[in-house]
Amino acid sequence: MPDIRSNQKSSPNNSTCTFNGISSVQAGWIIVLLSVLTALAAIHTVGIDFHSSQKWEYKIASPSDLSFEKVMNEFGADDWELVTARRATSGSGYSRSASYEVILKRPVSTKREAR
Repeated sequence: MPDIRSNQKSSPNNSTCTFNGISSVQAGWIIVLLSVLTALAAIHTVGIDFHSSQKWEYKIASPSDLSFEKVMNEFGADDWELVTARRATSGSGYSRSASYEVILKRPVSTKREAR
């Protein structure tokens, strides 16, 4: 008596279930690839940059107390960003002078690299 539970032909390579011509293994890979693409799209949307290789150039300056604001505004106009500053004094008595020691940074740009 023939087996009526299966209409598939028996063959050694046909051991997996298929749905519209796609095997369960292929469907699994499709799900994995769609998950990876969804994760990459989410990362791009959030703005995470795994390949960021921002390069910085640094500058050390010592503007005086009297010209500090003017000099710092000039640095800012040239895209310099203040990293740290400390007030430094030199001399003694009436010949004492004060200035700031500042460290500045800015992104290296291809325009400035060409100079």
